[in-house]
Amino acid sequence: MPLQDKRALIGQNVQLECQIEGHPDPVIKWLKDGHNVTSCPDYEMTQNGKKHALVIRTAQGADCGRFTIQAMNAAGIKQSTCMLIVAPAPTPIPGGSMSIS
Repeated sequence: MPLQDKRALIGQNVQLECQIEGHPDPVIKWLKDGHNVTSCPDYEMTQNGKKHALVIRTAQGADCGRFTIQAMNAAGIKQSTCMLIVAPAPTPIPGGSMSIS
């Protein structure tokens, strides 16, 4: 299961998921725009069996970019890439609802 492109609103949590199999078990690395991603309060890397995920908490505009997951073992390197777009929430129209006839 490769990574899928995602769109999110600012402030939402985003989860990028990928299923990875390999023998021997591969070493997993996440990259954002070609740079290593490390666990921090905003980014959490999880694994549940063969399913790997990167959780981005309260996404911001700075989180937009190209995310790649790499799996490395003695057989070589495989990777999957997706784009994350984080957009501002729609601004409500002042004055409430409007009727057009």
